[in-house]
Amino acid sequence: MGVRTSKIHTTHDVSKYYDYEESLKIRLLRLEQLGQIKKIDNNRYILKSKIFYYIAYLIVIFRYILGFEKKINYNNVKKHAV
Repeated sequence: MGVRTSKIHTTHDVSKYYDYEESLKIRLLRLEQLGQIKKIDNNRYILKSKIFYYIAYLIVIFRYILGFEKKINYNNVKKHAV
């Protein structure tokens, strides 16, 4: 493992040791089994609960408060919430 042997120094090095596609598949499968998401076709999912949508709005607000955003843009949340 690259992390334990100190071989990871850049973000490019991470991709050598971390299979993000497999991790994402496992995470989506777990969320589906827990009933938090529903698969609607081959690569699209929808949330069964509105709590994650509210959390997304809170993240947008915190980004504004912390100075990462110059204005609050709720359209970003709505665009990805479909």
